Amino acid sequence: MKWGKKKQAVQEQADRSGQEGIPADRNRPEWTREDMLRKLEALGEITAPERNRITCALIGHSRIVTYRFGYVSCARCGDQIGDTLGGMTSLENSVVVGHACDICRANYEKLSWQDKLFVANPFEGQEGAQE
Repeated sequence: MKWGKKKQAVQEQADRSGQEGIPADRNRPEWTREDMLRKLEALGEITAPERNRITCALIGHSRIVTYRFGYVSCARCGDQIGDTLGGMTSLENSVVVGHACDICRANYEKLSWQDKLFVANPFEGQEGAQE
C-alpha cells in the first residue's frame, strides 16, 4: 500500500471514529464507559493491577504511554507494546507520560475514555498540568 493510500485509510478510520487525527481502533468494542465498569464490577474484588490488565485485554492498550530507552509501554497496565528502535512503533498519535509538549497535549484532547480509563494524568507535576 502506498503511503498516500495508507494516509487516506487512516483518515477514513478517524472520520468513522469521530476523533479527528487519531485512527479508530478496529479491535475496540463499541461499549460505553458504564458498560466497561459494569463488566469489571461483575468480577468482584480484584487488585488495581489486575483491573488494569483486564481493561487492556477487553478494550485495548491506552494511547497514553511511557517511553524509556526506545521502548514503549502502556501507561495503564505497564505491558511493552512496541519499540522505536527499529522504527516499528510511531508515537505520532500517543501521549507520552511526563511530556508537556504541545503535541502530547493536543493528542490528549483527542483521546477517548478508552484511553484515559484508569490512567493517571500524564501531565501531573508538569507546568500547566490539567486536573
